[in-house]
Amino acid sequence: MRARDPLGRAIHVLRWMAEQPAPFVGVREIATALGMQPSTVSRLLASLAEERLVRRDPRTSGFAPGLELMRLGVLASQKLDVRAAARVHMRTLADQCNESVFLGLFDPSRQELFRVETVSSNRPLRYVVEMDQWTKIYLGASGLGVLAFLPDAQRELGIRLADAAAGPDRPWLRRAEFEPMLDRIRAQGYAITFGMRIPDAVGVSAPVFAEGGRVLGSVILTVPKVRIGEHDQPQLARLITETAAAITHDIGGSRPDYLHQPYQLQQ
Repeated sequence: MRARDPLGRAIHVLRWMAEQPAPFVGVREIATALGMQPSTVSRLLASLAEERLVRRDPRTSGFAPGLELMRLGVLASQKLDVRAAARVHMRTLADQCNESVFLGLFDPSRQELFRVETVSSNRPLRYVVEMDQWTKIYLGASGLGVLAFLPDAQRELGIRLADAAAGPDRPWLRRAEFEPMLDRIRAQGYAITFGMRIPDAVGVSAPVFAEGGRVLGSVILTVPKVRIGEHDQPQLARLITETAAAITHDIGGSRPDYLHQPYQLQQ
């Protein structure tokens, strides 16, 4: 853990607690996981409890995130205009093809994507992707729909991460195959993958841009492989790129000049 100041340590504690499946965790458990002294963790928890950001179970002396932290999270999420703007267009896309649609936001510091919004298909067979989870930027259509459009330095970092993760089961992550794939995605304006991250799932995604052409994230359409015959792939590509462009417009973003050309179907 890098943080040495009390605020940084407190944030690490809150983040770790929120990500645990157990409702309550103990002081020593937190200290061991974060490499901190139990006395330090105890002092941090006492301060957080005063602000009601954590709560203590009097029976077990364990701690859990508090209701005040939940309240702040709800208020903060309501201020993310991108979710509200995206939901309207995601619903339109889902109605057009009756498939599930997701929105992921990109964190450059982690080189990962965070899923923040979904509109589900009403079909019995559909993919339900867990929300509020981080995904690798080099895996699946959602990540590739971001990575291919990043500035050169960030794109190079993603390529190196992919190359390091390559293996017999993922040979396409090696630079020799991966970099040309990103070039094709960038040229056509969208990504399409077949079972890359989820077996038997087809993913189609396009980037969402903030001000100045900065990549904010991607909007993703997921289709079970057995149903891809019902859909025309050029039509799916057109719909996903139009949806991403509409979200970009509504949040005041701007698409790079090279994306103003019509999309091209991946060969």
